[in-house]
Amino acid sequence: MNEWLKGFLYFSKSQLRAILLLCFLIAVAFIAPRIYLLFFPPKFEYDVSLHEALAKALADTTKTDNTFSGDLVPYADDNEKFEVMKTVKLFAFNPNEIGETEWQQLGFSRRQAEVIEAIKAKGFKFYSANDLKKIRVIGDEGFERLKNYVEIPPRVYESSQPFEKKTAFIYEAKQPILLEINSADSAAIEALPGIGPYLTHKILNYRNALGGFTSIEQVAETRKLPDSTFQKIKDKIYIAENSLQKININTAPADSFMRHPYITWQQAKSMVAFRTANGKFSRIETAQRAGMFSDSVFQKLKPYFSIEE
Repeated sequence: MNEWLKGFLYFSKSQLRAILLLCFLIAVAFIAPRIYLLFFPPKFEYDVSLHEALAKALADTTKTDNTFSGDLVPYADDNEKFEVMKTVKLFAFNPNEIGETEWQQLGFSRRQAEVIEAIKAKGFKFYSANDLKKIRVIGDEGFERLKNYVEIPPRVYESSQPFEKKTAFIYEAKQPILLEINSADSAAIEALPGIGPYLTHKILNYRNALGGFTSIEQVAETRKLPDSTFQKIKDKIYIAENSLQKININTAPADSFMRHPYITWQQAKSMVAFRTANGKFSRIETAQRAGMFSDSVFQKLKPYFSIEE
């Protein structure tokens, strides 16, 4: 271990010189800017014009804020306030329509009335009595004195288009278009989600061999049809009544029976032999014993059997 560390930490003279030079350069790069700033500090010129502009903007802002302040437009003295308040006449009024004279009659000084009208001239509108409190020269005292006399008509929204009574629209959801799987051609089946030419061929072959599907779930029996694909199409297809191609068990030869996917060659021969020995079937249920079908298989076969001439 010691030998390995010695070999790892060993440097030649040229390598040591290079390391020392690199450390020196790093120290110079770190210290040099601080030494420079120590001897040559930066100088900033004082912009008098900028200072004056800022001072003027601040003064304008203060002036604007105080223009509508009730504190800066009081009565000239208590005598003026007393004289004005002696002549107060409270009456129902629309603050959007009265002028300086009416404001003075309601108990405000001449300067206060001028301020209120100046605010209105800039576009301020009263929509309710509570809007009086938004003007500082009116104040809480003025609001309490006038709130019960304010009469502002309700807002009317004008439209350039004449009002037209419209009948309510009742939305009727469209029923999805379903595909009748027993009569659909290859193009229609191929258009189903997840069904390409290969699966279309498999579905058609199985449908023809069966004589048609008796239920939607039976489509899932198609070879090579993934369950995930069947789940996509099962809600888009349906089975029409009387759409099956049936087998007449009283006349069909053995090869017709055995072509059906649910019937083996041995069961097909047994059906024909039973019919030959016992005559025609009078009931479809007798075919179960003749073909030696299990209950589950016969229940699937029964819709395909017929005894009609």
